Amino acid sequence: MSVMCRLALLAVVFVDLMAQGLLFPIINELVMSTKLLFLPTDTPQSTRHLYYGDVIGSFFLAWFVGSIYIAKLPDSIGRKTAMVLCLVGAIAGYAITVLSLLSNSLWLLILERVISGFYCGKPAYCPGSNSKGYQWF
Repeated sequence: MSVMCRLALLAVVFVDLMAQGLLFPIINELVMSTKLLFLPTDTPQSTRHLYYGDVIGSFFLAWFVGSIYIAKLPDSIGRKTAMVLCLVGAIAGYAITVLSLLSNSLWLLILERVISGFYCGKPAYCPGSNSKGYQWF
């Protein structure tokens, strides 16, 4: 595997892992804090916990469903095209995150997590995922 292929693969895995884990503390602060005014200030803590669970759970539920379809994509359109499609889906999800933050919309944030989760099946078909090329991750 060439150096450029490894760097491209590293970039894809970085974006993928960022979608999974980097947003947890940010989402926690958005939903649970009364200072940021993302949710109305009179929202009870129990409802905030429910919303936080919805935001986090929607990502992993969509990942579970999406990985079935995403894993089949490379067979029909090729690995590179499927990887680009997943990256475009992730970028669309991140754009919706910005919209949800600007509009203080919880439902847009949940929609973003569903979109990001659905397109988060990249490790299933990354080049060399069944060989030595992917093992160094």
